[in-house]
Amino acid sequence: MDNSIICVDEQKLYINNKFFNILEKNNLLKFNHIFNLEETEIAKKFLDYRYTLKLNLIDINNNPQTFFIKKYFNFKKQKAYKEATREWKAMWTFMKNDIPAPIPVALGLDKDKAFILSKGIKYTYKLDEWSHIYLRKSSIDEHIKRNVIKQIAKIVGKMHRLHLFHQDLYLCHFLCNSKKETLSISLIDLQRVKIKPKFELKWKIKDLAQLFFSAKKFITNKDIEYFWTNYSKISNTNIPKRFIFYLIYLKAKQIERHTQKHNL
Repeated sequence: MDNSIICVDEQKLYINNKFFNILEKNNLLKFNHIFNLEETEIAKKFLDYRYTLKLNLIDINNNPQTFFIKKYFNFKKQKAYKEATREWKAMWTFMKNDIPAPIPVALGLDKDKAFILSKGIKYTYKLDEWSHIYLRKSSIDEHIKRNVIKQIAKIVGKMHRLHLFHQDLYLCHFLCNSKKETLSISLIDLQRVKIKPKFELKWKIKDLAQLFFSAKKFITNKDIEYFWTNYSKISNTNIPKRFIFYLIYLKAKQIERHTQKHNL
């Protein structure tokens, strides 16, 4: 932890000092006060031991601000504090390196549960949903499609250059700002991010295969080449293209078989 983080409530709560005043105003300087907030709505719930809630808080100027709280619970060998701490660290790493992602607000740690509070992203439209609407249109402006591909290549390329690997890099985890044709894109769900792992090629292939698998119905070989041109320059990848494409294809086929087997 660095001096931009304030620790309170007997080391149960770590706060990004930029958001200290708003949490203080809302009487949220204790772990339980945040964890047990009642005025919330489900934003994302897939697992009983991890789910996300949306909430509104009043800032120091009495304006409503949107936040998201992701709650973690111990489950089998998974420890809530480890899961939350990993995502918290990833959020800070992404933010400090100007990779668009949720902004960390607070980390709460207790014996059997934990949470991360993040600033609400204005981007609420999933990129896979946008793709279903726009990229299947034969009349779509090529410039629009290229803009989307270039933004994704920039995000993923910079991530990999910094030795960051998402591990869940499907289009549904990219959010865009609206249904409009001009998009800004952000990456979410950082709880699995690996930072400088061993065998980096393995994780790079996994990320790229997940991205390819989720996007393949919307793209052409020409689009893939355009992505690779931008991605490889930013990521400093110098592995032979034919070799890495082959590995991505094999991994994508494995993902496809797993998806079909489990009806995902």
